[in-house]
Amino acid sequence: MNLAVLSLCILLAAPPRKMPNPCASALPESLTAELHSRFPASKVLTLSALTPRDRRLFQQKNPGKCPGVAALDFFGDGRDAFAIILSEPVEPKPNPTFVGSHEAVLFLARPEPNNRWSFQLVERANSPTAVVGSLPPGEYESVYGDAVIHAKNPVIGFGEESWFIAFSWNGSRIEKVWLAD
Repeated sequence: MNLAVLSLCILLAAPPRKMPNPCASALPESLTAELHSRFPASKVLTLSALTPRDRRLFQQKNPGKCPGVAALDFFGDGRDAFAIILSEPVEPKPNPTFVGSHEAVLFLARPEPNNRWSFQLVERANSPTAVVGSLPPGEYESVYGDAVIHAKNPVIGFGEESWFIAFSWNGSRIEKVWLAD
């Protein structure tokens, strides 16, 4: 057997290399534990939940990132808050407007004293594969031309290829603007 054939046999017999899971280390342990405790039926959106096409697009634009977690200094206080997409089961309803078994729910987790976390519901989407990311501070204008966000801090980006929303903290409340629809 020549060396090339032997090398090919060894390569094919080797177990496939597992890609590292960027979501496994995206959250502090205390936050992961609190999520499991408060939302036992929900899971953080991971790469495996995306379609192969969406996974490829996400990884090209966000190498090494988790599609369901973005750490950012959202409040401008020097501490990371976490924008988290939980995939939540959807209760079957008569005449549903949503076809599917899960929806994306965007929460903002903020560290509190005593290693606890506060959670704020930001948005729900009839999409099981919407992703989240951190956008730089700046000006964000609505796709409709009816609103502008002037963000001093990093911004939460939430959506998918056909629609996308930016969320910013203005010092007293969260502002929302549609960037694509």
